[in-house]
Amino acid sequence: MLIGSSKTCGAVVLAALFAVRCVAADFTPLNLQGQTFVHDPSTIVRDGTNYFVYSTGPGIRAKSSPDLVHWQNLDSVFDTAWTPFIKPPVMR
Repeated sequence: MLIGSSKTCGAVVLAALFAVRCVAADFTPLNLQGQTFVHDPSTIVRDGTNYFVYSTGPGIRAKSSPDLVHWQNLDSVFDTAWTPFIKPPVMR
């Protein structure tokens, strides 16, 4: 019973030391520039040398960046907010 307790205690101590190390690590956020506002963003996708992010809004908004710091707006994915195959519910 004592051996099991020392293993558990050792695991707890290692976990605590790891948590302290993670919290104590230096973190400097990126200084984002350009068109950075997005509403309900998707995951960031890399395609070749560019990164893309898509968000909700009229026509599904899109942005791109060559370096994850400098962002620019792209044309919306669709021309209008409602595509022909998606119809808003009719309220009566």
